Amino acid sequence: MMKELRTFHPVIRNYWWIKFSTYKNNVLLVVGSTLTGQVTITHYTDEDRACDFVNWVLEQDPAKAVRISDFT
Repeated sequence: MMKELRTFHPVIRNYWWIKFSTYKNNVLLVVGSTLTGQVTITHYTDEDRACDFVNWVLEQDPAKAVRISDFT
């Protein structure tokens, strides 16, 4: 398992911090607002969909609570 697990240092963009890990074809994202403390953990089996989610989050206002269900 450890050979296929990759984890990366968190990055901060637009007052959002993003941490992601990969295992085989799975992507685990932990996203948090540095302004509100809201944290969301999501899992994707499609890397492109995970990137779409990160891009969507970065467009959101980090000073307001984000409704993940708004991501389509």
